Amino acid sequence: MLISTTGMTVLTVMVSILNYRSSVKKHHEQNKKLEKKYLNYLFQVRNDLQSAASTQREAYTYIHPSIQSCVEIVRGRSKQLWEKTGIEDDFLNLRVGVGIQPIALVPIYSSKAKAIDDDNPLEEIASKICEEMYFVRDIPVYIPLRNINTLGIYGKQQEVRDFLNGVLVHLTTHQGYDDVRVAAGCIFLR
Repeated sequence: MLISTTGMTVLTVMVSILNYRSSVKKHHEQNKKLEKKYLNYLFQVRNDLQSAASTQREAYTYIHPSIQSCVEIVRGRSKQLWEKTGIEDDFLNLRVGVGIQPIALVPIYSSKAKAIDDDNPLEEIASKICEEMYFVRDIPVYIPLRNINTLGIYGKQQEVRDFLNGVLVHLTTHQGYDDVRVAAGCIFLR
């Protein structure tokens, strides 16, 4: 009887150990599946943000085209010619170059609960994606002249000339010709 009891005890311990190992293995496999699923989700979010940035860049480029595009608008008498009137919100918003702007679809990541280990690589990836995608690069930048009473421009003569040329091209291409009056005073020192 003692031998059967000892045998049953050993068998019970072995089954418990095997069950424990099996559950640990299943837990690790499930964690790997969840990590992979979350990584796929993060990269999908990143792709969505890149698509939103691209859409924003295209929209800004349509609204504030390059000087060459303005010339083509004038030559082709496009519908964009003189389309902005004094009643519109973007009246007198003039492109001054290309730079960076915040993305319209703002990515925000805040970890609600800290993981046991502070070095969670998935949290770091999510945070890096938000930081990386917060700004849209190579997007037209404009100044709202409607909100500016006086604008002074200072710099090297050729740079000032190029800047003013660009501003005048954008001003005369997009703003309604009966809504805008241009007056300039220039002093060139040699």
